[in-house]
Amino acid sequence: MDDPVHRIKQLTDELQRVKAKANADWQEARLKERQGEDHIYWLKVDIRKLKQDVRDSDSFSRKCDRAKDKMVLRVRELELRLGEDHLRGSVKPCQLSDMAIKWKDLYQGVEIERDCLKKKNEELERSCTSYWTKICQMAREKRDSNGGLYRSSASEVVTDVLTERFDSEELVCRREAQLELALGRVDVLAARVRELEGKCFGLGRGQGELVAVRQVREEEEVKGMVSSLPREGWFDRLVSANVRLESELKEVKGTLSKWKEERDRLVLARDKLALELKEVKGKVSGLEADLGSLMVIKDKWFVKCRSLEQEAEVGHDKYSRLEEERDGLILVRNKLALELEESEIRRVAQFRLTSGRVSVFAGRARELEGIISNLRADSPADAPGHADADLGQLLAEVVGMLGEAEVGTRDLGVREVELREKLNELASLGERVLERVGRDSDHPIWVSSNYFVEDSVLEEILGGLGLEPRDPGQRPSLDAFATRENARFGRYWTRSSSGRFGRGAFGKNWGKEDLLWVNAPFEHLPEVVWKLGRDRARAVVVVPEWEGEEWLGKLRGMAVREYRVPRDRLVFCGRDRVPLPQRDWDTLAFLVGEPRVGGGGTVREEVRSVRVGLG
Repeated sequence: MDDPVHRIKQLTDELQRVKAKANADWQEARLKERQGEDHIYWLKVDIRKLKQDVRDSDSFSRKCDRAKDKMVLRVRELELRLGEDHLRGSVKPCQLSDMAIKWKDLYQGVEIERDCLKKKNEELERSCTSYWTKICQMAREKRDSNGGLYRSSASEVVTDVLTERFDSEELVCRREAQLELALGRVDVLAARVRELEGKCFGLGRGQGELVAVRQVREEEEVKGMVSSLPREGWFDRLVSANVRLESELKEVKGTLSKWKEERDRLVLARDKLALELKEVKGKVSGLEADLGSLMVIKDKWFVKCRSLEQEAEVGHDKYSRLEEERDGLILVRNKLALELEESEIRRVAQFRLTSGRVSVFAGRARELEGIISNLRADSPADAPGHADADLGQLLAEVVGMLGEAEVGTRDLGVREVELREKLNELASLGERVLERVGRDSDHPIWVSSNYFVEDSVLEEILGGLGLEPRDPGQRPSLDAFATRENARFGRYWTRSSSGRFGRGAFGKNWGKEDLLWVNAPFEHLPEVVWKLGRDRARAVVVVPEWEGEEWLGKLRGMAVREYRVPRDRLVFCGRDRVPLPQRDWDTLAFLVGEPRVGGGGTVREEVRSVRVGLG
């Protein structure tokens, strides 16, 4: 079964990638929509400008109509006056017909120009209407697509149309100025005609030829003035501009058809992206479901870990109580050992005293036996009763003294036996206590209060665990269980107190150190494993390979790397760097804990932060 934490991390990364891709697609579609809206806005602005141009053209056409009407009235007035002069005989009919033809040509040219302008304005109006209709259609069809890709080409076309419109307007303004100049000249001609009429009335028939000559000159002058007007070139330019506008309109229509094709392509692409987004959403929902199930499993594991931590705390309390009981039993054992030693000394002294007494008594007994034998040999026959009484008294005294000595000896033996039984009972009780705190009774007794790892073996262990011994950043920074005599590094903690560094090793926070060296007493190994898991510490742990121990299995589950030192190597040294005797088990070294990441936490903590962000 895969690691749930690794699986959660993979699912979280995939979910983040899917969300990022969907967000990027949405941003791109939103940007295209905004560009299309900008494109439509600028086309509307161009249409408004074209409509304003049309209105300006209409106003100019109305001005031309008013000028034409004014000129027609003037021509009629002149025709009436000239008709009256003709009736009077002051003007010849040929001259009147020539002047009428020239003025009619001039008015017809103006009317033709006005009609051309009117047609052009109508075409512009139709173009504006078609532009507006197509823009509205594009706005409806391309609301969800990208219209901003064509803004530049459309703006260029509209700009060219407006440029031609401005050129035409400039020509119209120029032509209007020329027409006003012509009207002024016509007014001058009318004034001269009136002056001629006065002169004709003042002069007689004798002056008719002179008046005719002057009139011919004036007609030639008017003809030159009319011929100087650039009517034909301006009209040709308007026609060519109209042709260019028609060709550009065709180009605009072609561009609009291309836009439509591109729009259809974008609609298909959008539909495809929508399908892909739907599939991605389905995958995301599936991943979220898997992630939810994994989160449930993870929560169950956390609950189980908390229960195990509570059990470990209860076990730690029990262990502390057992350790206190063991210390009390050790004190009682030491007290009993002192009492036994004192009783042994007293027994030996009393035994020596009793032995001396017995030897004295034995000498006296032998002496008495000799005396009794002599008395029996030398005594008369009438005195045996007295000798036997003395001998019996002496023997009774000797027996009493020997009995006293024997009684004293028996009391000493009983006391010794009782003391030895109590010592054996305390020793067996100590064995049971050691078994409960983590040592199998099948393993040999190993004194672990004051020893350390030999230098060459230490370098071998660090290298075997993948650490560079000569690199200060990869060497342990602190010895967790040491004394001032056997500390291997610059800083150390002891089991009970740490000198100037504060409390003992179990009272410190092991997770704050970069890398610890843990060579703890073997009876404290269960507590060491529990402390490593609670503080999430990173450490090099040296332990015996005692198969079947619960703490060894937990330590292997926490370890990142493992290194074995065979039992034929002398690993540990005691005082004065004297190697300890050969062991019956191999020595294991574990690298526990994960290296620090960029933010100072472990990988498990980073996974926990991802879970909190998703929650």
